[in-house]
Amino acid sequence: MTTRKLFGPTTRRLISRFCAGGRHRKVGRRYAVAIIKMDRLGDFVLAVSAIRRLIERYGESECLLVVSPLTSALAKREFPCVEILVLPWGLSHIRTLGATMRYRRMVSRLRVDTVVCLRHQRWDYEEIVISWFAAERSIRVLDEFSRKADPDLRFFDFNGSGGFIPVERDPVVGINGERVAREIEWHRQTLHHALDREIGIEEVLPRLNGKEDRRGIVVSPFGSSDIRDFPPTLLRGVLEILQDRTHEPIIIIGTNNQNKRLCELAEILGADKRIAEVRCRLGIDEYINIISAASFVVTADTATAHIATAFDKRTLVALGGGHYGQCGPWQRSMKQQWLTHRVDCEWCDWKCIYDKPRCLVDISRDVAIDAINRIFEADVRSG
Repeated sequence: MTTRKLFGPTTRRLISRFCAGGRHRKVGRRYAVAIIKMDRLGDFVLAVSAIRRLIERYGESECLLVVSPLTSALAKREFPCVEILVLPWGLSHIRTLGATMRYRRMVSRLRVDTVVCLRHQRWDYEEIVISWFAAERSIRVLDEFSRKADPDLRFFDFNGSGGFIPVERDPVVGINGERVAREIEWHRQTLHHALDREIGIEEVLPRLNGKEDRRGIVVSPFGSSDIRDFPPTLLRGVLEILQDRTHEPIIIIGTNNQNKRLCELAEILGADKRIAEVRCRLGIDEYINIISAASFVVTADTATAHIATAFDKRTLVALGGGHYGQCGPWQRSMKQQWLTHRVDCEWCDWKCIYDKPRCLVDISRDVAIDAINRIFEADVRSG
């Protein structure tokens, strides 16, 4: 029996209320701002420039950055002089009880003038964490998308000082016509309220600085689930074209639990006399350095796509329609191209009604070739 069946809506609502709010609040360390971004790696990359703007405004010593265990290494890499608090993320109602007992008293002692939450798809647990801070105001958007996707997970909305920011949902483009994901636009709107000034989209467009070695075609073929993978047939065609144009070796990267599938892919590529190297079990520095030094990046919709785009690398991404527009596509320049076969069933929350996701498997080779040509043309223009 699942937790949801065992504990009905009334019980879960009571748990949410019990866990909310501070306890035994004694005066502790004071900060001007607590920046909350408990999320996955790719989502954190989308927020790095927004976080940077907040730190520039308030000063490194006056900021507390609250992150998840998945992103703590990257947070320390990007913001080494800022104090970082690591909390669990995405917890169910029952697991929230354990986190409350472990962390609430400690967090309640912190005094902050402003809480700025850059995690927009919040469930009860994230709202509860915000409520633990003894803050004068909280700034965060109200995300109706995740609420509608699974309303049973939303019982508690922390209505603290400042309330919610009404979200504008108009499509956004950069100054050169580049596409901007909804998530990045929401960062801009949040900063507009937090910094009390107009924020240009270029200020929050994610940017990372790294190597320019241009060594190897980096391939990150697998998504967080099979339905989000780069289509295998299309991948082989893309790599044939890129090797003909660049004569670069192929470096295949992924997570530890993808190791078997990565090795199988390397064998297939090896049969075609391509040079393939498999890299997993990567630390955050090694992972980021491989991407920043790449000649070209071919990737599914993963953290690799966001990191490569933030580096303004030549990047080709296969993006499905499950949450199309939310975190991608976005571009630093036209050197990043995101491939999607647009279908009527977009925003299915990855509950595909077909045997295979048509939004990915129906991407044609010709469309991919056109995208690759645009990438190389944009690279030439940029010098």
